[in-house]
Amino acid sequence: MEGRSQGRGLSDTGQVPAEVAQEPWTVRPYRPGDEGQILALFKKVFGVERSLEHWHWKFRDNPGGGTHIYLAVTASGRIVGQYAGLPVLMRWDGETLRLTQIIDVMVAPDFRAGLKKPGMFVKLADGYIRGYGGPGRTAGGFGFPPPLALRIGRLVGYTDLHNVQQLAKSLQDAPSPAWSRPIASWQWVVEEVRAFDGRADRLWTSCSSELPLAAIRDARYLNWRYARHPEVHYRLFIIRRRLSDEWAGLAVLRLGCGKATAYLGQGEEAACLVDWLMPLAPQGPAELLLARCEAIAREAGMKAMYTWFRPDSSHWRLFLELGFRPEPTPMHFVALRCIDTISLEWARDCWYYTMGDSDLY
Repeated sequence: MEGRSQGRGLSDTGQVPAEVAQEPWTVRPYRPGDEGQILALFKKVFGVERSLEHWHWKFRDNPGGGTHIYLAVTASGRIVGQYAGLPVLMRWDGETLRLTQIIDVMVAPDFRAGLKKPGMFVKLADGYIRGYGGPGRTAGGFGFPPPLALRIGRLVGYTDLHNVQQLAKSLQDAPSPAWSRPIASWQWVVEEVRAFDGRADRLWTSCSSELPLAAIRDARYLNWRYARHPEVHYRLFIIRRRLSDEWAGLAVLRLGCGKATAYLGQGEEAACLVDWLMPLAPQGPAELLLARCEAIAREAGMKAMYTWFRPDSSHWRLFLELGFRPEPTPMHFVALRCIDTISLEWARDCWYYTMGDSDLY
């Protein structure tokens, strides 16, 4: 259940260092003013400089509601651990529930404990779940950890739903023939937009019957996640009928990935289709929208395109038909239940997610 901490943070060697902490510590919720120490700890653990603007966008301005962070703090006031989540409003079998994507889980190197006894990670997670989970609050959590983080996460109740497999397509092959069908291409228009509006809300409504479990991809969420990101420039595309102003589908494209995804075989010459919202039928508009995204990526010098969907889902099978191939990753998709009325067994076969549901992209 860790976002940017996947593949890093606990130890670059795959081992959890022995605990050498000398100062006592306690666990408490985030308080305004903690940001500076949190950012310093993030840089120390992950080797990445995160701006205060980015932190505010991610945690303070998240439309899911509230800053969900628990911290380990020493007697002298030093922040030495964090368990954080991004609240997400989800459609869950006809209901609207709040879940959290667990991210940026980190412990200072001199305060880490072994796997055989409860350490700071477990105590932080326990405080987080008790503080934010339960009826009327947060129904559960989810995330995309690598194997080591999953092993530790099982101590607090993570359920492994499946391995994450990415779909990949070479952009050095022949372009998609979708635009070679003149009648089909005449009927549809693909446009790049700067932000999403009420037409995205109506598109989400039209798609939601096919997505019984998914983050609510309305304009408010999509604009926060992509259009207003302070550091990453996403390309936003929609498709509509030529004689209509309503949107029939949307796609979000990122050209070039950072170091956070290098261990997945991606890099600065990789294009990522980070979000996708479109009814499954008819298939023609999906082919046209994807063909435009591929053309944009080729023009930018990208050599391959990657995307995520739940393995063997309808969207997964569609993209296989459109020329993508599955590739294994070291990541797992996991979930945590905080209320008794949701079923993770049911969720295993229904959850719709894309790369955009992870904060890696």
